[in-house]
Amino acid sequence: MTTAIRPFCTRLAFCVLLLLPAVPASAQEGSAPVVPAPELKLPEAKDMKLQVPRAVRAIDAALGQGRQRLALVVGIARNGPRLAVDSAPRDVRALAAALRAGGFVVMLREDATAGELREALREFRERLQPGGLGFAYFTGLGAQVNGRNLLLARDTVLEGPGLEARLAAQTVPLQELVDALIGTADSPRLLVVDAAYRHPALAALSQPGLAEQRLPPGMMALFGLGLGALQDVPAAAPLPEPAPADPREIAASRFARVLAGTLIKPRITGAEALREARRVIFDATLGLAAPWVGGDTDNREEFAELKLLDAMLPTTPEEYAREGLKQALRAATRPSRVGEQAVGEVLQQMPPPASGSRSEAPPTSDAPRSTVPEAPNVPGSPALGSVASAAGTVAAVAGTAAAVAAGVKAAEAAAAVSVAGAAVSTTGTLAGQAVAMATRLGSGGASEEPARQARQQAADRKSVR
Repeated sequence: MTTAIRPFCTRLAFCVLLLLPAVPASAQEGSAPVVPAPELKLPEAKDMKLQVPRAVRAIDAALGQGRQRLALVVGIARNGPRLAVDSAPRDVRALAAALRAGGFVVMLREDATAGELREALREFRERLQPGGLGFAYFTGLGAQVNGRNLLLARDTVLEGPGLEARLAAQTVPLQELVDALIGTADSPRLLVVDAAYRHPALAALSQPGLAEQRLPPGMMALFGLGLGALQDVPAAAPLPEPAPADPREIAASRFARVLAGTLIKPRITGAEALREARRVIFDATLGLAAPWVGGDTDNREEFAELKLLDAMLPTTPEEYAREGLKQALRAATRPSRVGEQAVGEVLQQMPPPASGSRSEAPPTSDAPRSTVPEAPNVPGSPALGSVASAAGTVAAVAGTAAAVAAGVKAAEAAAAVSVAGAAVSTTGTLAGQAVAMATRLGSGGASEEPARQARQQAADRKSVR
């Protein structure tokens, strides 16, 4: 039996050896085991946030392929039959003008009822894309009941008993506006509310002003005043006709004027614009008016849509310094080529033009006359022709530069400048050619004089014979 079991044990041991993993020689010698290298995993393309150059983003915006910019601007001047906030009509027009200048599509709603305001919120929510830049502005009367911020619509009744219950039933909660703005974490969403105004009917409420509003991630809000504070309604004159071009001149309240000025500022993000507006108002009132800022956004995209000319040319001192340093490094590291000289050196090495006239043999009577005009032979004419050609070339270069600048501006709907640049280029070239031709024509008589004398002498000799 022992003889029969031995081959079986041998085969079993052999199979076990085959199934065991191979042990490296270093491990067999008693050294530390080899730790396998960690597997490197590249991030997905959708998770990579690349900085797109400004010029590329400006071209995308000019072609209508940039980030969506949608704004909802609401102004409620009347509550019931009475005028409550005189500044609302002018303030909403000022903000709408500033937003349109920044490339926003503006949904403007004035004196809307609660049902119309909810319909506008529904439309705004449907039109706002997940990655778009959303902006909402409300000016009118606001109140807080049991810690909830409420926006008073036109059909809100302020007179009568049971004010808090009536406000809860007839107004639109601010939370509904926040819900309409909700988007992805990387899409900036901004909310501005200017509704903390004094009103005799609202004085009966136990809590004045507005309460702190809870905001989702990626959203930032700015209130016209601090939490629980109130201000008087500013007096507003009717908007003049035609309306001023500057949005700041349209606004009636200080808050709307400052906000419109910060929103039209170039190269500023939405979060920076709201913080800048708060700082300006705080400093102007010596701290008496301290607008509330809540929430935050990590998005660093500029609030206004990029213009092509603004994206290609430096405008700030930092950009000028950066561009100068780049050009200096490029000039210092540029390899010199064999025989390459500067333009000034080439001009200094050019010999001066000859001052004397060139003598030519008079043509015989049998030689056929050439119909091609000869080169000018007037003293100083070559220099004059060179100067004329150089003037024409300079004018052509200037015209081309004007045409290039006009082409950049034409992306912003200024094609007339391009036509003017082309006209300057053509006029300069024609002027140089005309001066050179006039020089040749002026010297034509002097160059044909020896030929005429030679023909006269040949005729005299034939008559003597």
